[in-house]
Amino acid sequence: MSDLIADSFAWVNLPFTLLLGLVIIHWTIVAMGLIGLDSLDFDLDGNTDVHLDVHSDLDVHSDLDVHADFQADADAQVDVRAEADVDGNIDGDPAMEGCADAHEGNESGMAGGGHILTSLLQFVNADHVPVLIILSVLSVSMWTTSVVANHYLNSGLSGAIALALLVPNVILSLMLTKMITLPLRPLFRTFKEGTARKLILIGKTCIVRTSEVTASFGQAEVIGEEGQILLNVTCQNGDRIKKGDEVVIVSHTPDRRTYEVVKM
Repeated sequence: MSDLIADSFAWVNLPFTLLLGLVIIHWTIVAMGLIGLDSLDFDLDGNTDVHLDVHSDLDVHSDLDVHADFQADADAQVDVRAEADVDGNIDGDPAMEGCADAHEGNESGMAGGGHILTSLLQFVNADHVPVLIILSVLSVSMWTTSVVANHYLNSGLSGAIALALLVPNVILSLMLTKMITLPLRPLFRTFKEGTARKLILIGKTCIVRTSEVTASFGQAEVIGEEGQILLNVTCQNGDRIKKGDEVVIVSHTPDRRTYEVVKM
């Protein structure tokens, strides 16, 4: 046990030990209910590219005026005017051409980086499984591989050997993470689809079926995609709602499995 602790805090393994420690701390915060399991998730289907957009309206045959006004408390005004003369074609100015080429290069570079990151996250199933679980499996795998590999192949704690072991460690850990989290994809896909169905019900009209709806009890019937659905509902705004009234679903409370409604 002492050897394991010593190996864990050896400088060649310390980065992976710290990463694993951060993941454990994050899980502790999740267990305390301060944040959710999906606190690290983000939309992989959206646009992950990073664009630095600097927009200027240039009139090719006129002057470009840039005004910046700063007003102090003493009503003093400082006028800063910058004028740039753009005559004819921008191609005639080598400096402007260089700036334009550099801007295009930065955009294409950042876009390429975004695509690589997206592909990597999809490879390890982060498009279906929460990122926290992915990061947990990956950190445990990288820490275990690093400790074992350096213990048997790098007992002298050589920096060169540790760097050489890093590449196979990352590749092996990514493959293990993909294999371990693959069975979890259907589970979390079903969970997300169920959540989406609950969100679809919000805003729908339903008919009260119990004698009344209170802040703690009530049932109402709504027409959903699967036919008539009987829901547990509550009313928190003090409306007097009785059997046969039409109400609108305004929110869902997952832990109580109830829907809040208001009277139409």
